[in-house]
Amino acid sequence: MTGNGAPREFKQADPCSLVVFGASGDLMHRLLVPALYNLAAGGLLPDAFALIGVGRSEMSDDAFREDLRKSLQQFATRPVEEKLAQRVVGCATYVRGDVDDPVSYDRLRQALQRIEAERGTKGNRLFYMATPPSAFRPIACQLGRSRLACEENGSWRRIIIEKPFGTDLASARKLNNDLLDVFDENQLYRIDHYLGKETVQNILVLRFANGLFEPIWNRDHIDHVQITVAETLAVGRRGRFYDETGALRDMVPNHLFQLLSLVTMEPPSRFEAGAVRSEKAEVLDAVQVPSEAEALRNSVRGQYTRGHAGNNPIEDYRATPNVRPDSTTETYAALRLQIDNWRWAGVPFFLRTGKALETRVTEVAIKFKQAPFAMFRDTPIERLAQNFLVLGIQPVECISLQFNAKVPGPSIRIGGVGMTFRYKDYFDAAPSTGYETLIYDCMIGDAILFQRADGVEAGWRIVQPFLDAWRNAGGQGLASYQAGTPGPAEAERLILQNGRAWRSLTEGFCASECPPSRYRPLLGAGVKEHVRTQFCLLALKGGRWESLPNCANTPSLRQLESQHFDRLVPRLIPNLKQAHAAFHRRCNKAFHIPSRSFLTLTFVSANVLSRHKIRSNRAWAATSQPSNPDGTSFQPAHRALREERPRVRQKLGRVTCSRLKCMLGKCRSKPQPHAAKLKKGGRRNRIPTPHAL
Repeated sequence: MTGNGAPREFKQADPCSLVVFGASGDLMHRLLVPALYNLAAGGLLPDAFALIGVGRSEMSDDAFREDLRKSLQQFATRPVEEKLAQRVVGCATYVRGDVDDPVSYDRLRQALQRIEAERGTKGNRLFYMATPPSAFRPIACQLGRSRLACEENGSWRRIIIEKPFGTDLASARKLNNDLLDVFDENQLYRIDHYLGKETVQNILVLRFANGLFEPIWNRDHIDHVQITVAETLAVGRRGRFYDETGALRDMVPNHLFQLLSLVTMEPPSRFEAGAVRSEKAEVLDAVQVPSEAEALRNSVRGQYTRGHAGNNPIEDYRATPNVRPDSTTETYAALRLQIDNWRWAGVPFFLRTGKALETRVTEVAIKFKQAPFAMFRDTPIERLAQNFLVLGIQPVECISLQFNAKVPGPSIRIGGVGMTFRYKDYFDAAPSTGYETLIYDCMIGDAILFQRADGVEAGWRIVQPFLDAWRNAGGQGLASYQAGTPGPAEAERLILQNGRAWRSLTEGFCASECPPSRYRPLLGAGVKEHVRTQFCLLALKGGRWESLPNCANTPSLRQLESQHFDRLVPRLIPNLKQAHAAFHRRCNKAFHIPSRSFLTLTFVSANVLSRHKIRSNRAWAATSQPSNPDGTSFQPAHRALREERPRVRQKLGRVTCSRLKCMLGKCRSKPQPHAAKLKKGGRRNRIPTPHAL
């Protein structure tokens, strides 16, 4: 981001030393080292740069560098070049020390003086607390005592603090006071890695750089807003930490409130860190702070039980190591909030987050109000698509708009359509960890994407009544939900009592790279629940098509959709016709290709299920057709095949004839090569009748 209102010309950051406390931890190896490599690959890491790791274990400089090199090879988001890797790893130094040991900071000061002279970093120092929250205060106090944080001779000192920023309102205030005793506010960078994602940063540009959205971004046009952060992962090995924290503390005051403030803030007077952070803090101050009774009415908490998320079995939360057997810690939280200002008065905001849910998705969904219904009074209202603007943050970074359009034909029929913008389709951006932008901004002193003390305290002020109400209620009101489901049923009632409904976690155009909503009308109506199906997927390996592992044990439609076939097949199909022919030659199955980059099997090998009569001289065969160039929609082609003998049995997917007619009867697309060859000669096969089924 930029701090002067003008487009930023990317250049190398200032010379500096990066000191990481907790250098032997997971954050350092999985995220920070790959992020530094990506900055070096982009020409943004300064030539005069030093990396100093501080940890409790004994380790030499060479061993530390070799450890970082292995981590880079394992977790890099792009191919690793040895020359660049040596540049990042070769400037690393290790200092052993405890966070509350004064002697350790004396050793660190000596090491910094030596390294700064060797590397020419001009005395600029960036400290990074990649440690548990309990170490924040001791580190800050020792940095102040040893004068390592004092700015002198024109050099700067900055410190990055990872979340969580406290565990409640009182602890957040105490932490802010302790940090401000040593550092000025402009030296503090409270990091939230969600703000490193392009779609999150793009919220400001979407709102304030386009005249299309800002005039309707208010209570007159918006019905409600949903903010969802869903994870498929369980607590895993974080049992002790999570049982003391819970979903509310872990996600809401930072991740969800950052998204909430970006969506609801007023336009800043200028695109500068102080102005932007002031508007974010002001809108959080305007959120209604409920009483404990109101907090219980406007919230739901849940805890997952044994189940499956995707193909992974998940044990009961209370059976997780280091979790109390009678724990009442929530793994799911849903809130209803109101903002008391002119722009948002009367608009409800629904927030939800949880562990071990059916899919991984983070999105902001803005629901616009329904259009006047008089003109289409003969159209059932449930057939009208809801006008959602969806900002997808993960797993796919995209922006989608859903609206109504007329279905082609002589009569007026309305159908929902969507337009989707995906970053990867328009911009050739290299994969990243999300930390690159944040670290770079710290190096150049741009604090737009970082929280300020008043914003942190405003978030905890909203959350505190919910924490108090849930603590006083104990186990009463704690819902349960099976792992791999959308969450507790009580969360549905929370939003239904306001006349709204949650978006499905697998709904919409941003839910996956091959959106379930695109193939659900075909697959969902065609494949019955709990019908065992057989697949034979092909992958292009070394110039020839080979079978991928068989998926014959798919037990249900929900699990079938969660497979997301695009992850199992090659991303690049050089020859569409060759792929088409290969599938029919090897599988004799009908399929569709929903986009230019993915191949998805729509129908599976089985018998046609007839539910009413088929004309004796016609048979329908479903074939495939690529999507439109923009990848937004597709229409399956059909071909009516004249049979030499009537009542020939077609080997298509397990679909109903009524669904085939619905899909194919109105299609005007150019016929494609038919998907199944008609059996010539021999005894005629009889199509099963409804009674036979």
